[in-house]
Amino acid sequence: MTRLWPSRSSEVSDDALAAAANELKANGVEDVTTQTSVDPIQELKFIPGIDTNKLRTFDNEAKAAAAAASSPSSEQPSPPPPPPSPPPPNLIQDDEDHAPAPLSTFLLLMMTALNFLL
Repeated sequence: MTRLWPSRSSEVSDDALAAAANELKANGVEDVTTQTSVDPIQELKFIPGIDTNKLRTFDNEAKAAAAAASSPSSEQPSPPPPPPSPPPPNLIQDDEDHAPAPLSTFLLLMMTALNFLL
């Protein structure tokens, strides 16, 4: 028997499905039909041992999720707030914000000279 589809593929192509159906017919299998659109929920109902209540609940939840995903929501998420503005520059200098004055530089030089002399 020939390999009809790749072993790692999760989907079967239409050509591979047609080739499989033709090979089954060629080997004597009767009433071979193919369907391209199958409702998996309907197919699961025919399998013995499947809880129909759970299947119905799953079907309703799946339909509700699909409807919610396909319909655009009226509530758009609000855009993020703008970043805070930088603080304004400090144009007024307080007593603690003083810059070295010429007098303080003179005193520093005098202290250094006296330190060397003594």
